[in-house]
Formats: sequence, C-alpha cells, structure tokens
Amino acid sequence: MRRLMMMTVCFAALTASARAEDAQPAEETPAANLQLSFTGDIWSNTSGGLDEGTVFVDIANAQLSLDLEKLTGWQGAQAFVSGLYTNGNSISNLTGDLNGVSNIETGLEAARLVEAWVDQSFADGKGSLRVGLYDVASEFDAGEVRALFLNAGHGSGTDFAQSGQNGPSMWPVTSFAARVNYNFEGDVYLRGTIADGVPGDLAH
Repeated sequence: MRRLMMMTVCFAALTASARAEDAQPAEETPAANLQLSFTGDIWSNTSGGLDEGTVFVDIANAQLSLDLEKLTGWQGAQAFVSGLYTNGNSISNLTGDLNGVSNIETGLEAARLVEAWVDQSFADGKGSLRVGLYDVASEFDAGEVRALFLNAGHGSGTDFAQSGQNGPSMWPVTSFAARVNYNFEGDVYLRGTIADGVPGDLAH
C-alpha cells in the first residue's frame, strides 16, 4: 500500500504594471504587466512504490503581457512571454505512478521559455491570430476547476498529455504554433491550432 504525504512550503506572487502614460485612468488595462510566482512542495513516499523518501519539488514562473497598441501603436496586437525554472526533483520516481502525482513536476532541471507569441485581432475584434511559441494546454483541454488539484492527471488528460513521441506542445516543452480564434454571436466560438507534432529536442 502506498502512502503519500505532501506539504506546500512556500508560495509568493508579485505583479508589476507599467502604463503607456502616467496620466491613464486607474481602471484602464496597463500597457505592460509582469507577474512572478514561486511554488515549492515537499513530498514524502512513506511506504510502497519503488522507493521510500522525501523530495522537494519547485517551480518559479515569470510572465510578461504587453499591449502593443498602447506601447507601439500596433493596432489590435498584444504579446506574451512566459518562462519557468524547475529543480528537476521527482516524486514519481519514488512512487512509480503513470499519471504524475505532482502537477508542477517536470522530471528535469531546466530554465526554459514556455510561451512567446504575438496575437493580432481582426474582424473588429471578433477574431484573432496567435503565432509563436505556444502552450496548447493554455486554451485546449484546459479547465479552471483543474487548477484546484495537485495531481497532474487532473490537468490536461493523460490520453492527450502523453501522446506522440514527446507529448503535444504543452508545458514544460512547447513548440512553434499558429492559433486562430473567431467568436460568433452568443457564447459560440471556433478555435483551431497547428503545432509541431514533436516539440523540443528528443536528444536533449
């Protein structure tokens, strides 16, 4: 019988915003927004599994959102950049699970760029085209409720997340992609994407 103990030891978030003009009203969206966060978990496998032990798993994340229309005058355009660092420690190596116990575990120590794209709106804002380094899970096979759970299996479905040679273009290994979205009347929209089927470098 496998027993797990888990404790979240720290979480911090910092948000900084910059406005195109100091005189902008407070209710307007800032031209630039920087968010920094850190999450650290202590996991212990007390019995069963492949081995007993305790590991510290962490993730540090930085996200920068830019309103290119306010910053440069490029109408209907925005940009987004997101990067992360993980220490590479693994609780799954102790438990031997298939789905992933921790939703922040990557299994490799790395600092990597996850997203870096430009989004251009069209048709009076009804549609948008997004091109660049893109995380498919940010808009496909994603749900707000899933963020409440620690188990990785409650994120993007295992059937999707573990498909292909290196998974789809999603955290922590993403690829160049193009995504189009069009909003119709009501809550109806059409969204599709084309991405590299084997993201990252399998040899590294």
